[in-house]
Amino acid sequence: MQGGLSWSKFSKLGRFAEEERADVLVILEANITEEKMKYFQLKGYTFHGLFKQRQVASGILVGIKDSLTAKFAIVKEMNTVDKAEIIKVKILINKIKFLIYGIYSPPNNKNLNLDILPVSNNTILVGDFNAASPSWGYETYNQVGKLVEDFSDSNALIVLYNKDDPKSFIHYSGSSTNPDLTIVAANIQDNCKKKVIGDPGSGHRIVKTTYESFQSKKYEATRTSWNFKKANWKTFNSSLEESIMKPPPKRRLGSSLKQFSRTQNQVFLTVKCPGTNHSGMMI
Repeated sequence: MQGGLSWSKFSKLGRFAEEERADVLVILEANITEEKMKYFQLKGYTFHGLFKQRQVASGILVGIKDSLTAKFAIVKEMNTVDKAEIIKVKILINKIKFLIYGIYSPPNNKNLNLDILPVSNNTILVGDFNAASPSWGYETYNQVGKLVEDFSDSNALIVLYNKDDPKSFIHYSGSSTNPDLTIVAANIQDNCKKKVIGDPGSGHRIVKTTYESFQSKKYEATRTSWNFKKANWKTFNSSLEESIMKPPPKRRLGSSLKQFSRTQNQVFLTVKCPGTNHSGMMI
C-alpha cells in the first residue's frame, strides 16, 4: 500500500470487505507499528501483523473473519540480503484446509527466495512481487519474474491472470503494471478466480481472489420398464439362435475394462455444480 495505511484507506477497505464478504484481508506495505495497530480494527475481523521494519515502508496486516478457525505466523522478516516480507495463514473454510501466503518483495529485491515456502494442495500465494513476465501482462521479464515462473513450474502452481482486468498498480507517470499476483496450487486452479476491483487511494488497486467450491452433481437413474406383451418373440428367437451359432469375437477383457473405467472417470470429472463462494482480498 503506497504511502502506508491511513484511516481513510482503511475505511474504504472496510467497505470493500463488507460488500465482497471477504474471509481474509491481506494488506501489504501497511507501514504501521504494533502500537498503532489498535487504531485499525474492523468489526467481525481479528487482525495480525508483521510490523514495520527500519525506516522503510513495510509491514503486512492480515484480517481474518472471526467465525473462521485460523492460525497466523510470520515466515520471514525484511533483512539486508533478502528484503522480502512473508506471512502465512492456515485456515479452515467450509471444511477445507487452506495455506495462504502473503508476500511483499520491494522493487530491485533480486535475492527473493521462495524456496523456503512449503507448498501443497490448496495453497494460495498473494502479494506484491514486483515481478515482470509476459505471462501476466509485461512486455519483458525481470529477474524476479523468471524466478516466480520457475518456482511456480517446479511446485505445480498457477499464476492467475486475466488480460481483461485493469492493471493492479498505477504509477505516478500514469502508466500501469501488474506487480500484484495471485498464485494457486494446480489442484484448485479451476476453483479460483482473480479480479481487480478497485482503488482505495493507495496506487495499488484491490485484488479479490475468490474460491468457489464444487461438488459432483448426483443423478438418479430412472427405472427401466419393459412391455413384454408387445415383444416380437419370433424375431427374438431367430436372432438368438443366429447369435449362438456364431463364434464370439476375440476381445481382450482387460482392454474393455480400461475403456469403461476411463469413460466413468470422465463422467465424474466433467459433471459439476456450483457450491459455496469464499473470497480473499489483497492490496
